[in-house]
Amino acid sequence: MKHKIIGLALGLITLPFSRGGLAAGPYDGIWAVQLNGQTIMFTTLHEHDDQRVVFATLDGRGSAWDAFLGKRNGDTINAKQIKVTPDDTTSIEIAINITSPTTLEAEIVSCVPENECELPAGTQLTGRKVW
Repeated sequence: MKHKIIGLALGLITLPFSRGGLAAGPYDGIWAVQLNGQTIMFTTLHEHDDQRVVFATLDGRGSAWDAFLGKRNGDTINAKQIKVTPDDTTSIEIAINITSPTTLEAEIVSCVPENECELPAGTQLTGRKVW
């Protein structure tokens, strides 16, 4: 049941981007995200109209995921977490700097309430494109 809900949620998230086809942006793909050199999550990133970006993260254990929506300006993406269910109590903002076609740096700009955040504000992450 959980997998069906996740699939449905991801489908609904990407639905607004499907009209006219999903244009492949320069950074579209699957990214491995590291904290202190250890992979902690995977992200699938998709861009439409050279600005709107949607991405979903799945932690390394495959047990928790989040969806984000934001805009790209040059090599910088600023995004906010999408509330998928009424039970979502956290609010996360992230800033991503694409440093090359296959690498990125990211920072958790804010995460509230702090006691529910696995990665607190100020956490620095790196990533590499795997596909």
